[in-house]
Amino acid sequence: MILASDETANALIAGSPDKNITGNFFTSYVDKTIRDTIRERIGHLIRKNKAPEKIITKMLTTPEKWIRGHYFPAGQEKMIIVLEDYTDEYFETKWVEFLAYNDNLTGLPNMFGFEQTLTDSISRTQKSGNFLVMALVDISSVNDFNESFGQKTGDQIILHAAKFLKVFMDTRGFIARWTSDKFILLFPDIAGENHIPALVQGLNSLNNQLFTVDSMKIRIQFTAGYSVFPTDTDDQEELLALSNRALLFAKDNFKNHIFPYKKLPDLIRNNTDIIIRNSLSNAIANGEIYAVFQPKVGTIDFSLRGLESLVRWNHPEMGNIPPSQFIPIAESTGMIIELGNFMMESSFALAREMGNPEIKISVNISQAQFFNENFLDTIDQNLAKYQIQPRQIVLEITESLSMADKKLTVESTHRLREKGFHISIDDFGTGYSSLSQLHNLPVDELKIDISFIRRIHTPDGYQIIHAIASMASAMHLRTVAEGIEDISAVSKLSDLKIDELQGYYFSKPLPRTEILEYITNYQADFFRQEYQKEALVSGSSSAKDE
Repeated sequence: MILASDETANALIAGSPDKNITGNFFTSYVDKTIRDTIRERIGHLIRKNKAPEKIITKMLTTPEKWIRGHYFPAGQEKMIIVLEDYTDEYFETKWVEFLAYNDNLTGLPNMFGFEQTLTDSISRTQKSGNFLVMALVDISSVNDFNESFGQKTGDQIILHAAKFLKVFMDTRGFIARWTSDKFILLFPDIAGENHIPALVQGLNSLNNQLFTVDSMKIRIQFTAGYSVFPTDTDDQEELLALSNRALLFAKDNFKNHIFPYKKLPDLIRNNTDIIIRNSLSNAIANGEIYAVFQPKVGTIDFSLRGLESLVRWNHPEMGNIPPSQFIPIAESTGMIIELGNFMMESSFALAREMGNPEIKISVNISQAQFFNENFLDTIDQNLAKYQIQPRQIVLEITESLSMADKKLTVESTHRLREKGFHISIDDFGTGYSSLSQLHNLPVDELKIDISFIRRIHTPDGYQIIHAIASMASAMHLRTVAEGIEDISAVSKLSDLKIDELQGYYFSKPLPRTEILEYITNYQADFFRQEYQKEALVSGSSSAKDE
């Protein structure tokens, strides 16, 4: 029973400072779904006279309110509760958690949210002795609509496609958004392979359905590739790779059709991967692998703050091979360590050549490289060879790496920080479970995942970046946003107090000679003036003075 309360407590508990709650039970104001739990915890604290405890509680007030109570036992079965409004922080935290595992455009699970479903489905399929189908669906012409009519139109096409696919998958299996214009479908526990053609036929019936976007009649058209577990493979990761090969082959040869992996010609199934695998070991020595560098600009004065080093491969026969294609092979073969060391040395060499310690170079560090026993020795050798200061280098590690071996990660990052290196968490926002670990890591900055930055112009995207920026500020961490493509994004991110910006708006990644020329000719005034023009148009709250 409540014996006394002030007006603030009345407002938090009952929704109005004028409501008298004295004489009523505190738990009567608590949401019914957690009322019994709160009653038990309060009773336990009073009976055991335990130390003060924080309890987050949902109240019955309208609109929805969450409070954080600090519970202090006061003897004789009494308790003092100090309350604070936790609503904004609660929803920000929940929003971060939701978007870590769900796509913020369609609301579907993303690949992080889909992983456990896939693991569980494969486990059930193995036990039942049945089959599982994984299909990758590529929505046609989304990029063409983006370029012709803007990203909003492309987003509407994705939303309509997601709606069609979600309805189709409702009783058949699971769906997630794989990448920007691709979805992944999972049909689990299929009793026999003879049932698969009916599923494929049903999925194919969605092709060419009409819908309307901005008064335009558009047909949903897609190409898909699929593989079967365990017929094509009994390995979870390979299942995705095989489905992707089928999709790529279908896009080149059977556009707007659904193609099974098992029908790929034998020579084509593994040809590309074999060429990459066999060529990669000599690519560095042959000068085919090289580094490019993309500028990072400060939001306060648009000064050039840093560069990120990125790997590229120009194969003599296959041409430019995207990193997304050869890095996974480098990781599976162990070549990623040599590749990482090459990029580290290229970055140290450029830092020496620039001769400007105020422009830091960020280097991506792979998990295999970070945990290699020679990693710290390799860094020391490069420092000695190129005679640069550690403070000129930012070492970027991913959230997944920081969670792989927490004890070793903490020890290694502390040693690197003691040397003077800056530590950055790359792709931040895709691994919510590591948030609690940041307090234990000597981290300097968070690099917000590009998938969130691309949604900066949507209310949901803006909100998630705001939440990350707020948490980073509370933890005294710098924030970096990559994937900046227009001045409007610059304006919004500046309002959110993001520290540094990176993207094609400032420059595409440039090879060594071109980046040195870019640094020499860089004009912060140009970007500052463009920002001020945008601020006048949009009413930005943080227009910068000359």
